[in-house]
Amino acid sequence: MITRRAWWGASLCAVALGAAACSSSPSTTTAATEVTATPVTSGGVAVTTVAPTTVAPTTAAPTTAAAPTAPAPDPNAVLQAAVNGLSGTYHFVSTVTLDGAVALTADGDRVGDGSRLTLSSRDGTVSYVITPDGSWVMPEGGEWQPVETDPANTDPIGALRTPTAVQPGATDGSTSHLAVTVAPSALGVAGDAPVPLDVTVTAAVLSGVTYTTTVGGKPATVTSTFGPAQDPSPVTAPG
Repeated sequence: MITRRAWWGASLCAVALGAAACSSSPSTTTAATEVTATPVTSGGVAVTTVAPTTVAPTTAAPTTAAAPTAPAPDPNAVLQAAVNGLSGTYHFVSTVTLDGAVALTADGDRVGDGSRLTLSSRDGTVSYVITPDGSWVMPEGGEWQPVETDPANTDPIGALRTPTAVQPGATDGSTSHLAVTVAPSALGVAGDAPVPLDVTVTAAVLSGVTYTTTVGGKPATVTSTFGPAQDPSPVTAPG
């Protein structure tokens, strides 16, 4: 039987500044008069007449200040906003690939502090209902029965709230990636080495997480995607 703790241990589920350009006011010089001497003859006497010439006023070309470069958003702030955007109710699909082959798929909804999900593996399908008061499991073709283990205390989404490091990654404007490192205990992963996660943020909301680990000495990749809950009703004990 796949316990809730095994599920959380094997998978992740188991935010531009703008500045207005400034222009200087045109400056205008006062019109000046240029004197031009023109010699003429009057009664045999040379007389100089002065004809005023008006110099057109000059206007300085307006200058535009370069707009300042907007600072890059803080990656940790982007991560926290993305997690908050997911809220406490969402649908998740998580796939565990072990040694190159799909070993486990989890599909379900998390609503507040409860979850309902289905685990599919080579051994069949198992459904779970998890609440703060207890957990129940129903094997394929069977009936609901309580799980006689303590509820798991590892919240994988919560791990993103306390990362050890966050670095920006590739972005195409609407979807961006963050390189996030978390403590292994935050994911229920064995060992002391920090676990690197590739976090996907779409429209400012957490939409996916991928990381690699080792299960039974074999390389494993866990890929999870998130979206609106399919059944947002409260999670209650099976009746």
